[in-house]
Amino acid sequence: MVTFVGRQLQTVWFTQNQGLDYGGSVRLLGPVCEAVHLHLSSLTKEQFEIRYAPWLQWTGAPELFPEVFAALGSLQPPAVSLSLMKLTSCLERALGDVHLLTGKECPFLLRDLLASDELAQVFGPSVMDVLRVFLGSPRGLNLRNVLWHGFAAPHEIPPKYCSTVLLLAAGLGQLLKGYLQQTHLTLAHRPFTALANLEDLVVFPDVTCEVLSALEEVMKKSTFILKIMLPYWEVALIKFKSHRFADCAMLLLMQLETGLRNVFASVNKCPKRLLTAEVRVL
Repeated sequence: MVTFVGRQLQTVWFTQNQGLDYGGSVRLLGPVCEAVHLHLSSLTKEQFEIRYAPWLQWTGAPELFPEVFAALGSLQPPAVSLSLMKLTSCLERALGDVHLLTGKECPFLLRDLLASDELAQVFGPSVMDVLRVFLGSPRGLNLRNVLWHGFAAPHEIPPKYCSTVLLLAAGLGQLLKGYLQQTHLTLAHRPFTALANLEDLVVFPDVTCEVLSALEEVMKKSTFILKIMLPYWEVALIKFKSHRFADCAMLLLMQLETGLRNVFASVNKCPKRLLTAEVRVL
């Protein structure tokens, strides 16, 4: 599937002959994404795991993907957005590990990582172009930044994009296996950062049922929360109640940025800045 998508993208590349045409690529890949989503939607959980689980081990987080597959079947827009946030984060770290097979230092920015010669050597230039269209450029879909920085409302991200990124991850695993067999290299995953002295970090009071009930009412009335983003806050509360604290934190972090950007745009009377992330100009 990754090779097929790459061939579709190359059609735009050679037609334009002026570098990667992001807009044309998005239009060309639209039907491919639809086909991928229909394919995954036709699978049971068992079929998905049998076909794709072996090719997702390379990410270092294989337990994530059945969860994402289940979210796609739920038809809940916030669940799809949260799943894409997890997928893009997982891929960014895993691709960094692949980069270190031959590179000395992993690029800090995702767009630089996806444009690196090291990854093109492993996966091929056309495959990396596909990833750049989906994840790594403001001129493309830019799914990673659009979601992690809180720009996209729940209904603005079609499930087909989540399905496609999920299948791309499996395709990357297939390509990586061939590369590792050819080069006799071994992929090593960088260790995660562990928080020490957790007891010193517990500085906030316990959140009681009464507080959670009050929060539900406050969320509906708060001017800090954009109404179109309210479903994210509601799901964050559900995740907290079910002790899915990482999911809760992810949703709250991106919505904190959205709320602060809204305050900034309102105070400085620049409403257009609500949809931008410039750091140098007002």
